[in-house]
Amino acid sequence: MTILKGISYYLLCICIFLISFILSSLITKNIFVAMSVLVIGNLICGVFLLKKVKNKLTKYHPIYNTLDNVASDKLSFIIFWLIKCPFLFIKLAIAMI
Repeated sequence: MTILKGISYYLLCICIFLISFILSSLITKNIFVAMSVLVIGNLICGVFLLKKVKNKLTKYHPIYNTLDNVASDKLSFIIFWLIKCPFLFIKLAIAMI
């Protein structure tokens, strides 16, 4: 997988994330339903990007491939994918130079 393909998946997830939130807030006037759609959409996009992008672009060093390191990295990526993906792409682009 290339970085550009990963960026396109990231932008696709942002669009799906925003469209689902806008549609849920327009359909229902209940803020709790809209926020629950936002949280579920966040988790779905995070898992999709973890499986589709991060696992194909990065590998763990054998010394740091422990259960604690991998689990905390994957959980933080799933929850904070909106922030972590651009930093991942920047770091990978710098490493390729």
